[in-house]
Amino acid sequence: MATLTVADDRLLEVDECAKNEERSREDIVNEAISLYLRKKRWNKIFEEGDRLAAKNGITSD
Repeated sequence: MATLTVADDRLLEVDECAKNEERSREDIVNEAISLYLRKKRWNKIFEEGDRLAAKNGITSD
């Protein structure tokens, strides 16, 4: 188990979402973290693809 510090106003938003969706605070935070990490992985894949394309003379033109 880990402890995170979250701004009060942000935590109120999380709690409101959790209540509206009948989910736990933990579910909302875990989903947010998963989405963030997935986005970071995809960005890395696309950046690497752009570098490989440029290296091989492939452009968007």
